[in-house]
Amino acid sequence: MLTNSGNLRTRYSYANASPGSRRLAVSVRTVALYTIFTGLFLTNVVLGVALLMAPEISTIFGNQDRYAYQAYQERILQLRMEVDRLHSRQYLQTGNLNLKLQELMQQQRVLSEQFQYIRILSDKADELGLTTASLGEQADEAEFVTTGAVAATLGDAQTVNLEIVSQSVAQMMDESTSALSAISSAAKESTNAILSELRSVGIPVQIPGAADLAMGGPLLPASAGQQAPSLAQNANEALLALERFEFARSALSRAPILHPLETARRVSSYFGNRRDPFGGGGAFHSGMDYPAPRGALVSAAGAGKIVWSGRRNGYGIMVEVEHANGLFTRYAHMSATLVEKGQMVAAGAPIGKVGSTGRSTGPHLHFEVRDGADPVNPADFLRVAERLQDYLI
Repeated sequence: MLTNSGNLRTRYSYANASPGSRRLAVSVRTVALYTIFTGLFLTNVVLGVALLMAPEISTIFGNQDRYAYQAYQERILQLRMEVDRLHSRQYLQTGNLNLKLQELMQQQRVLSEQFQYIRILSDKADELGLTTASLGEQADEAEFVTTGAVAATLGDAQTVNLEIVSQSVAQMMDESTSALSAISSAAKESTNAILSELRSVGIPVQIPGAADLAMGGPLLPASAGQQAPSLAQNANEALLALERFEFARSALSRAPILHPLETARRVSSYFGNRRDPFGGGGAFHSGMDYPAPRGALVSAAGAGKIVWSGRRNGYGIMVEVEHANGLFTRYAHMSATLVEKGQMVAAGAPIGKVGSTGRSTGPHLHFEVRDGADPVNPADFLRVAERLQDYLI
């Protein structure tokens, strides 16, 4: 009751107060409120500074900053690693492409050099009378590979179809290997044919270095793990085969297998027993007789050395040629000789002219082949020339 009464009195007093008194009372209250608010604010500021300055609180906030910084650094590191990985992949792809281009260029350079060598071998085979596949198309392909590989190195590597260039190089390798194989096979088969024919008439031919090439062993399938012979090995094998063929062909040129007359091939008397044209009794004929016009040229059946040129009992005017392996040929009843004793003659070289000197019934050529002192059938030698016509020089 007293409180209420006091409030009533206070309200009554404030209501009956003058305007000046009222304004003063309001100002005092406002100042008091601002003072209290300012004090509270300053107190909070002082308390906050104190808390921040405390060692424990500083440590907590410092750790939080360090953890945040470390997380930031780790994120940056992850981003850098990702960028490096992407760059590395790009560099690796570019590097692999460049390596492939360099490898193709190296293969192309080697292939170009070896291809020129193959062309030389092919030309040599043609000169020796061997028929092999033409390398004309391969030359165009080699030019294409060269152009493609050079363009790849000079231009944008990304725009080059490496697969096409690689296939072109591989195709050239295969075709070159096939060409070398064809040369080797043709040379080997021809060499074996020549040697076989010469052995059939008693002419053994020893190829130089053949003993060093002796080889053998059971025939087994090729191993998948073993590398195939290189192009250089195939080229060397082809060259060796050509050298062996050239030697065999040279031996063939020295063998007395060519016909001594260019056109007259009719035989009037063969090798062996016959009726003697003069007495009519049985007699042995040591050669073959070829009727021919007087003065027709007589040629050497093989390369050799002239060991007789002149008249000889029963033969008339005769030329005798010494060949390799102890073989001799005689050309008798000629009208004249065109060579001298000691002279070297090539196969097919003219050595005399057909006549009818000596024991003869008319113009003809008496042709003999002798193994040492023993006469052998000339027809066997002439048939060798017929079978090896493609290899004769």
